[in-house]
Amino acid sequence: MVGNMQFLLINSRLQEILQNNLPFGRVQLIIVADLFQLKPVTVWIDGFFKS
Repeated sequence: MVGNMQFLLINSRLQEILQNNLPFGRVQLIIVADLFQLKPVTVWIDGFFKS
């Protein structure tokens, strides 16, 4: 599963590497989704690992 933050990081990294400000550095992506999957794990799980 890839969340929105990962997409933002991938986008900014590709733009930086390819020196292109277009979305994803003008790299074509194929993104496939399973609309019947379980809901993604949210930020609340981070609290379990803090000491």
